[in-house]
Amino acid sequence: MDREPDFMVYVAGPFRGASPLDVRRNVERARDAGFEVAQCGAIPYIPHTMYADFDKQLTDEYWINATEEGLRRCDGILLLEGWRESEGSKSEANVAWDIGLPIFYDVANLKAYMEQRDGTEETEGIQGAG
Repeated sequence: MDREPDFMVYVAGPFRGASPLDVRRNVERARDAGFEVAQCGAIPYIPHTMYADFDKQLTDEYWINATEEGLRRCDGILLLEGWRESEGSKSEANVAWDIGLPIFYDVANLKAYMEQRDGTEETEGIQGAG
């Protein structure tokens, strides 16, 4: 990774769970994915880790608007496993689609995209790339 990080990736996936333990596991999955994003040379934006301790402190509407604004400031979105079961993640995916962000369905796609940006590989299987 020779270039300065200049591509911010929003990490989207389930947050809530049936128990506090489930929520903690979802936060940890997002955190781990964020580290993988950084290993690809991108800047991870991980609302799960930023706002986990604020859950239920403000309205859902506030957090939906806040995270959507964060997403709009990013350059791409990584959808974690289980995103289709999360109303928030589905909404974030729709916003990303509407504003034309590249959508990555796994870290391998992101890595290929970042390598393509550096001129070292072709981009394949990335929604909105190209």
